[in-house]
Amino acid sequence: MFFELFQSHFIYDQEYTTFTVLMCFVCPLTVFICLTVSGMLFTYIVLIRGRMGQLFVENLNLLDGMHEGLVVLSIEDKSL
Repeated sequence: MFFELFQSHFIYDQEYTTFTVLMCFVCPLTVFICLTVSGMLFTYIVLIRGRMGQLFVENLNLLDGMHEGLVVLSIEDKSL
């Protein structure tokens, strides 16, 4: 669309209006902003997913390494 706006004025000998000049700058800027935001969002999701996977593995190793037992105390015998 960006090139069509410029080429149509040369081919058909049309005048430039304020709207066409504005669109020549706004359209590429809009596409650039949309691609940048979507790339940042994709990168953020990938980083969060990687961090969550690492935390899951760490927590699983922590739970796997715990060795807890049950201690029963008797008040009358004072023994285990």
